[in-house]
Amino acid sequence: MPLIQKIITAHALNQPQKMSELYQEACEIDEVYLALAIKGEYDSLTFDELGALIDYFENIEVWRDIDLSTLYLSLKHLNAKEISYILDQFLIDGHVIFNSLNHRTRFSHVAYHAVAILISKGYKELAQHTLAHVDSHHLKQTMFINNLRKLVEGYWVAVFENSEQGNQQMDEALKRFDELSDYKVSQYYKRLYHA
Repeated sequence: MPLIQKIITAHALNQPQKMSELYQEACEIDEVYLALAIKGEYDSLTFDELGALIDYFENIEVWRDIDLSTLYLSLKHLNAKEISYILDQFLIDGHVIFNSLNHRTRFSHVAYHAVAILISKGYKELAQHTLAHVDSHHLKQTMFINNLRKLVEGYWVAVFENSEQGNQQMDEALKRFDELSDYKVSQYYKRLYHA
């Protein structure tokens, strides 16, 4: 199984002990920034490590799938301004990665995860703005991504407008995940949004 798939699986199944093994694998293939993002899953990042990740994200010229995965794992360590700045690199003028279905799908995961983090930190307007900006690029081209968007939108409604209505929308989206995909995927999103 490729390293990225192992990381996605360990992250989804909430396996921090597995992440320390994957950290070593990332170091062995000289993916320093991915290794730092993995480390952040089971240990604290130092100020210098976080700074190195931010510099890296701000200076990537050609984004690879591994870079998008690194960003996904790192988002929880970034502040709202950093998240917004990095996402704007993709969203303001569009981005060449939107030409690839695989990269567009992976970016959608990153973007909706970023919106959820902004919501959890109480950034109502920024989360809503980012969600609208992502929508303007018509990235929800699969049932899974469309449902993920509905889940995050429900999370926004639950936190900022109407808890009951938002939770109902989230429950509907989680039920669709049960129908569309693996049970583990549904459980992962339940853990994220109903914690």
